[in-house]
Amino acid sequence: MFIQAGSKFTLKSLDANRSPTYLQFLLASTPGSEVADEADGTSVELYRSPTPLPGLMHERNLLSLTRVPVPPQALPDPLHRRTGAALHYILSGVGAEFGDGRTMARGPGSVSFEPAGFTYQWSNPGLKPLIYLLFNVNPKDIDPVIVQDQQPDDPFSRDPHLTWAIYCVAISMALTLMVMSGTIGDYHRERRQRLDRDDDRL
Repeated sequence: MFIQAGSKFTLKSLDANRSPTYLQFLLASTPGSEVADEADGTSVELYRSPTPLPGLMHERNLLSLTRVPVPPQALPDPLHRRTGAALHYILSGVGAEFGDGRTMARGPGSVSFEPAGFTYQWSNPGLKPLIYLLFNVNPKDIDPVIVQDQQPDDPFSRDPHLTWAIYCVAISMALTLMVMSGTIGDYHRERRQRLDRDDDRL
């Protein structure tokens, strides 16, 4: 259920013998915003991002909540990073999250936060399906996920100055060879002419 800012709502249990339990994902425009407890209930904060999300602007963001099933013994997905931020909440199963050089086991009820620019991947090494909720926010004009190229970066594409330097060295070497070849050719022609003149004298 998506509830816009300023909306008023009430949650009631259809089962009089059982209190409702729900997850609330809150995206606040003001850092440090608190979630008010219900009058007849309690709230438990599972996670709060340590800093505001960078690059997000009012009315220019996309918000999504997705239920993601991962089959048993699934291999890691490609390394990728978020352009906004994502929060994973594990419903069932045990998954493995790799990022920042570490692998963490994530079981039911655990929460994992991936800020913008953090490169990571998920896998399911277990024998049971892994199911998690993915709460994602990103700017409208940018894809939420960017797949990380696992091949080493081409140094030429990273540094255009290096490319130009190598081109200049190659051109200078080619010009040097051309000049040297012309000079050597002139030297051999002059020597042949001198030998021909010496033969004529004899």
